[in-house]
Amino acid sequence: MNKEKIEKDNNAFSEIKTSIFIFLAVVLIMPFWESERALVWQDNNLSSKSNIFKSFVYSYAQEAEKFKYMTGINSGEVDEYKRELFYINQNKEDREVGVEADKESSGGPGVLLMGDSFMGPDDGIGAILEQEISKSYKDAIIDHIIANGQGLAQQEHQENWITSLEEYFSQNEADWVIVQICLINGGHYSTEEWGNMYGPGIRKLLDFFAERGVGVVWAGAPLMKNERLSNGPKNVNPIIENLIGEYENAYFVDTWDIFMDSEGKYSSFLLTQEGYRKARNEDGMHYLFPGAKAVTAEIMQLLNKIIPSP
Repeated sequence: MNKEKIEKDNNAFSEIKTSIFIFLAVVLIMPFWESERALVWQDNNLSSKSNIFKSFVYSYAQEAEKFKYMTGINSGEVDEYKRELFYINQNKEDREVGVEADKESSGGPGVLLMGDSFMGPDDGIGAILEQEISKSYKDAIIDHIIANGQGLAQQEHQENWITSLEEYFSQNEADWVIVQICLINGGHYSTEEWGNMYGPGIRKLLDFFAERGVGVVWAGAPLMKNERLSNGPKNVNPIIENLIGEYENAYFVDTWDIFMDSEGKYSSFLLTQEGYRKARNEDGMHYLFPGAKAVTAEIMQLLNKIIPSP
């Protein structure tokens, strides 16, 4: 009797395990393969009551969509995805050797992506921008200098940027640098005070690139959710744009209006071909995949005009 009971309990336990496995498979696999449908459904039901499960599925679908985009699963083409990250004040001994030689043999443009977390591979545009550049310029050699938390107001940060760039250019060449540095102080200052805080750091970078004949594409900071945090970019973006106007082969990309609604206020959602998509992170600053794609599209529109395609 006990043996039959134990066997019955084991069978019941096995059925429970099987059910749990099937449930997890459905929860994980379906949102991955049907990520596009999941996002569209969520976008079209923004007013419905949210819960932990729906939030998980939506976040998971966002990451799945990003992964499929980067690996070419959606288009059926799997492009080689090569990325080199250089972090300021960190060890660079594991850097690949031979990038400069590859550039010479490829004949493609050398492009350096540089910035704080907004240019990073996770909450920034770095990974998507690299992918798009590689599509437009097949033989492009793309490198990164990413420094989270490094702005341009402090003297120490300015020196860190220059030191990292000097080290990079001592071993490599680049035809273009694309910059997005959005770590800008909040607060309220006069126009002169904003210029005194950020002007010197911006000019140092522009001088550095001009001396080496490197073209510059500088993407301004986007509108932020927090009004105080937005006040910084609102005042510093014009300073960057005006300084860039003093240099040849330097261009400014305005991203401010991308995340602005019809009333001129911040919006974390963008209207895409698939409907409204959440485009900004919960912090109201960094990008989600649709937001990174939108900013990248603005940059690529300019690049395709100023850099001849092979």
